[in-house]
Amino acid sequence: MSLAAEVQAYLNGDCQTLDAIKYYYESLSFEDAVRLAAQAKDPDGGMNNHQHRIGNKKANAGADELEKWFNDIEKCESFEEIFKITENIKTSMWGLGDLWSYDTALRIGFNK
Repeated sequence: MSLAAEVQAYLNGDCQTLDAIKYYYESLSFEDAVRLAAQAKDPDGGMNNHQHRIGNKKANAGADELEKWFNDIEKCESFEEIFKITENIKTSMWGLGDLWSYDTALRIGFNK
């Protein structure tokens, strides 16, 4: 597949999905956005499909830990600052992984 075809496929598929997630997280209260971001929730209420291996139990534990950092997250002014917090949590909790920390920070960033 050519680069142009790859870009068009992304714009037609994944990009639209990401836009829907962005609009969803923008519509939430900050408190809900932090919790649901850590749980990898999509607009349909289910867990994002590429984070199913983490599972609800680990995602909920990550959300519980992330809520302890709520005031620090609220003060963040950049994605990088949010990401540093999610990275700290990821490294302190077995099984969350790199995708969890990045995607959680991204979802919270959409809200902020």
